[in-house]
Amino acid sequence: FRNGELEQSIDVTVAEDGRPTQVSFLRWSNANVDAEYRRQSFGGTLSDFEDFDGYRLATHVEVGNFFGEDSYFPFFIADVDKVSFPTR
Repeated sequence: FRNGELEQSIDVTVAEDGRPTQVSFLRWSNANVDAEYRRQSFGGTLSDFEDFDGYRLATHVEVGNFFGEDSYFPFFIADVDKVSFPTR
C-alpha cells in the first residue's frame, strides 16, 4: 500500500478456499522490552467465517505485537456477531 511517501507491505495467508487466515506487517511501535520506537512484527489470525449480506467475513480476530515470534501475545481479540453495511 502507498499513501504519499508512506509505503507499507502486508502479508496475507490465504486458505485453499480463498479465506484470509493470517495477516502480518511491520508496525512502528515502542511496545517492546527496550521501550524504543522501531518497526516490529504485528499481526494475527482470522477465523470462524460467516456470511453477511453476501460477504463471507471472519467473526473471530486475534492480533498483537511480535506475531510469528515466541513473544507474540494477542492483545486485541474480537468476536463479531453483527455486521451492517451503509445504505445509499
